[in-house]
Amino acid sequence: MRKILYLGWIGYNNFGDEWMWSMFQNMSQEYLEPDKYEIIPSLPGVDVNDIFPYDTVVLGGGSLLIPGYVDIMYHAAKKNKTTIIWGSGHDRLSRLMINDDRSLSPEPAADSAEYRTMLQEVISNASYCGIRGPWTYEYLSNNGVQMDRVSISGDPAMLTPLPTSDHAGVKQTGERWIGLNWGTSYNRIYGRNESVVEDELAYAAQRWIREGYKIYIYVVWGPDREAAKRLQQKIGFPDHVVFDQEIHSLDSYLKLVQRFDFTVNLKLHANVLSAAAGIPFICLGYRFKSYDFVHSMSLPSIIIPTHADYMEIALIETASYIQENRASLVSHMQELRERVKLQLVTPFADKLL
Repeated sequence: MRKILYLGWIGYNNFGDEWMWSMFQNMSQEYLEPDKYEIIPSLPGVDVNDIFPYDTVVLGGGSLLIPGYVDIMYHAAKKNKTTIIWGSGHDRLSRLMINDDRSLSPEPAADSAEYRTMLQEVISNASYCGIRGPWTYEYLSNNGVQMDRVSISGDPAMLTPLPTSDHAGVKQTGERWIGLNWGTSYNRIYGRNESVVEDELAYAAQRWIREGYKIYIYVVWGPDREAAKRLQQKIGFPDHVVFDQEIHSLDSYLKLVQRFDFTVNLKLHANVLSAAAGIPFICLGYRFKSYDFVHSMSLPSIIIPTHADYMEIALIETASYIQENRASLVSHMQELRERVKLQLVTPFADKLL
């Protein structure tokens, strides 16, 4: 029996990481014979530095193309283990540069020569390398990686089947709702000032309420509740604002998000959740990984950096844009869903594990 170690930041009740792990489990159940494969997730208590027992090491979904996880993959390759990179991405809080066309791009990483060498060998030895998005692709290219071995797979969470539309309650009454995901990254965001972003969100929400919308604030991580509650208080209009502090199941989240006209999200997998549900969204670009995901759909116009000047105006204008271009945006989401399925099935269908 082949033993597969799945590396991910799992076991810590992080919605996105657990979601991607569940997608890997689903695909394993569909393609792998249970009497021939055993999958061990890197839950707390599993010594991920001891790879001797495993035949294959999978770098799973999440921002794991960073020091630490890359070290594990490097040592696995050196011990002739089969290695797979399955929808992983890079993340950091680098300076954003303004290009000639006014688009943004990250300042190149200043990684050590030792780390660059490890990263190059990890990619060149991988039996399959699918990464989250084009910003991760550029990051690898800048580090001298053999890019003909790399494909942009998209985020593994997009493997989630498109749910059946559920417009019960909100839609049936004719009410218009905006889903608003807020939380904290402890000011480790572009601009390093969550309080300013929170104020701008509150101002935008008040304008949307005056236009006839209702606001539904939700979280995807327990520690986000305090910030989300504070945002609710800043918005006011208690008859027009709901604060949902529950952490839901994936299915419940998908059904919830489908009720909204559009969403505005801080956390990466709140944005992915909206895309998976086929609901247009505004992404608050708080870190490298936000841009990586949005650019995987070729939709740079729906992301607003958290250090943007006049964010309230940007939010209002972007909301108008996504409402006017709804059909096109939904099509982009569907195209990403199809690409993710086509790409991330490869190590299973081609028996690379």
